[in-house]
Amino acid sequence: MSIYVAFIINVVLFSAFPLLLSTLQPVMRRIGFYSYLSVILVIGGVLGSLYSFQLADNIYLSGGNLAYGSFMMSAVMLFIMERKVLIFNYLIKLLVFINLFVFFGFNFILYILENALVINPFNVDAKLFDTSLGVLLLGGALIATEFLILMQIFIKVKDRISNLKQLMMLYSFVFILVICLDGVLFPLIAIGVSPELLPIMISNLSGKLILALSFSVPLFVFYCLYQNKLNRFVDTPMALSTVFFESRVRLTLELDKLERAAKQLIDDNQKLINLSHYDHLTGLANRRKYDDYASALYTRAVELGEPVTLVLGDIDHFKKYNDFYGHQSGDECLQRVAEFWKEILLEEERLTARIGGEEFAVIIANRTAEAILPQLKRDIAGLTALAIPHAASSTASIVTMSIGVASMLPSREGDFELLFETADKALYQAKNSGRNQISTLN
Repeated sequence: MSIYVAFIINVVLFSAFPLLLSTLQPVMRRIGFYSYLSVILVIGGVLGSLYSFQLADNIYLSGGNLAYGSFMMSAVMLFIMERKVLIFNYLIKLLVFINLFVFFGFNFILYILENALVINPFNVDAKLFDTSLGVLLLGGALIATEFLILMQIFIKVKDRISNLKQLMMLYSFVFILVICLDGVLFPLIAIGVSPELLPIMISNLSGKLILALSFSVPLFVFYCLYQNKLNRFVDTPMALSTVFFESRVRLTLELDKLERAAKQLIDDNQKLINLSHYDHLTGLANRRKYDDYASALYTRAVELGEPVTLVLGDIDHFKKYNDFYGHQSGDECLQRVAEFWKEILLEEERLTARIGGEEFAVIIANRTAEAILPQLKRDIAGLTALAIPHAASSTASIVTMSIGVASMLPSREGDFELLFETADKALYQAKNSGRNQISTLN
């Protein structure tokens, strides 16, 4: 199968559904068209990353371009059949809702794939779901503008041309021109005026011309098959001002609701990220955040030839504390120790975390154990100053910690786990030597 045959099959598949939906009764037709337009908007970005057709030198048409062409064609069909300028309002809502869904939904999928939170049996590339809000907004604004231009021209022309065949030809020509306009506007806005703009614009314009010609064929077939609907469209009085004036208050209210909904989605998304990265009891980074940070820092340290230091702290006799004072007091103790732990080695590039029940960690970038040890000793003294009572401790009458410190110069052959094991040995050594002290190993 040649590239051109595959391209034509793609156009046919994208065109078949709107043509079939046109045969349905009004209510089902509206549901079908808006559902199809929604699906097209959702999959457009993914298809753009999945495949492209090289139709000639420097002329490429991606799956996303085909989705765009199908969207514009389907929107025109819907406008002709519904004969309502408020179709524009509905499409604006659709663009806003779906683009918000795509942005938050795709970025969430990107997050869970990159962080291996789900099984990925087919090894789907997470980058397929890397979505830019700016590109979505630009694409949505251009689609809305271009469809508005189409509506304006369609309404103006139908009052001046009585011959239906001439009108069908002119509508097809206008459709081609508007799609080609996208080939000029998108690179102009996205790239701006620069030496690279002209060749990109020429290539993009050539591709959009092929795209427009391809989808103008099924659109013309639609005009021929549904001449009765086109006649009713011509006979229906319409004024585009309805979009901007009569429904202005309603649009304002809807946009205000959408803005609040978008803000709520952003807030909820941030809460989900915080829940997945931070310990709910202490507010410190949790084990997942600790592991991610450790892995990224180790990789960076290998590239830059920098040392990495790990400090592990364990509350002495914490089980006895829980047994003596109760679990609620134990949680309060953990919270007070966590507040203290957040403040240690503040001047360093580091991450403080709770990695176990009563076990805490600090990962420090580009420092050796010897370099941070004096400040660490001064900071650990702050725990003594808190003087949290611990009547069940055999080490002291207040809460104390045993500290293990280790540093290493990472290599490509090793991993962060080796540093953790060394720091854990240092912590074990501090406990065996009587607790309430700092022990170091390299």
